[in-house]
Amino acid sequence: MKSFQYILCCLLILSCSSGGGDETPPQPNPDPDSGTENNPPSTPSLSFPSKDLLCTQSELTFEWGKANDPDGDTINYQLQISTNRSFTALVEDHMVSTNSKTLVMEAGQDYYWRVLAIDSKNTKSQFTPSWAFYVEGEATTNYVPYIPSLISPLSGIEVRSGLVTLEWEGSDIDNDPLKFDLYLGTTNPPVLFETDLSQSSIEVTVEINREYYWKVHVKDDISTSYGGIWTFTVLE
Repeated sequence: MKSFQYILCCLLILSCSSGGGDETPPQPNPDPDSGTENNPPSTPSLSFPSKDLLCTQSELTFEWGKANDPDGDTINYQLQISTNRSFTALVEDHMVSTNSKTLVMEAGQDYYWRVLAIDSKNTKSQFTPSWAFYVEGEATTNYVPYIPSLISPLSGIEVRSGLVTLEWEGSDIDNDPLKFDLYLGTTNPPVLFETDLSQSSIEVTVEINREYYWKVHVKDDISTSYGGIWTFTVLE
């Protein structure tokens, strides 16, 4: 009886282990995109119309430098043209595959333009800084100054100082002497802070843990351009 039980146990052990060494363990499915990150293309550089250009013809070919993509992706470009520096008044908005675009612009108007690059995976570069240009219309004795452009602090940034230097840039086709009116405050819209500034920067004292709004109007002896509102927050 004991011999029979011993033989039965051996048969059961052989049956359970039979073929076990022939099975291949399951392998994970390869994922070619796992752990990879798509990098944005470089920001293009504007070429024409050049900054603050007076254009005598309304048909213009906008040109910019080609962007590079670190992943070798195909690149397209978004061209935007606006009548203000905040680009809330777009008159042209195009996606193009080349680094130029010919458009007919309305005469007697100042414009602001910028470009970004976008790759085939829809990853975008930063927009270029905007450049202004003016399309000449009927003869005039004075051109309106361009809307001021922001230098620092960048809009929406956080600063950690009770003293902040506000800096902007103003320009005029006629090269007239320019004056600036600065509006600054913790309410929107900000209130008039300084008038008839001859310089394009000023150091101001601000309170911590407050959000500030500011804007600059630029004027020559005849006309005025009104700037958009910028913000910054003061931290401890």
